[in-house]
Amino acid sequence: MASTNHSVDRALQVLQLVARLGRPVRFTELVETTGIPKATLHSLLGSLETARFLEKTSTGYLIGMTAFEVGAATAPSSASTWSARASASSFGEGQLVVNWEAYPEDVASLVHAHPTQNEAFGEAFLALAGKPLHAHA
Repeated sequence: MASTNHSVDRALQVLQLVARLGRPVRFTELVETTGIPKATLHSLLGSLETARFLEKTSTGYLIGMTAFEVGAATAPSSASTWSARASASSFGEGQLVVNWEAYPEDVASLVHAHPTQNEAFGEAFLALAGKPLHAHA
């Protein structure tokens, strides 16, 4: 059996919990659910937030962009992996727009994969920016 790193195990425990719940998770809930001491959890959350694996909002912690990037980089081994990867990619662009606090003209000129929900985002932002469809320049 391979040896494990206790800190890494705890970080993964937190990431899995936040991902599984799929909603903002408050610090107190993380303490109660994981049993990780407050000081340790505070430090761990700081590291995960700095690395953008988690995002701290006014209502709690959410999965961050780095976690989506890591998930999207996995090699597809089955149809379900492809499906999960496509969903994460689509959600990732929407999350990026929100976190970036982007204006339509900021997003309209970017390349959006075809045919996906990302393409729909791109076309919507072109329209909102007052640009004709397929004016990606």
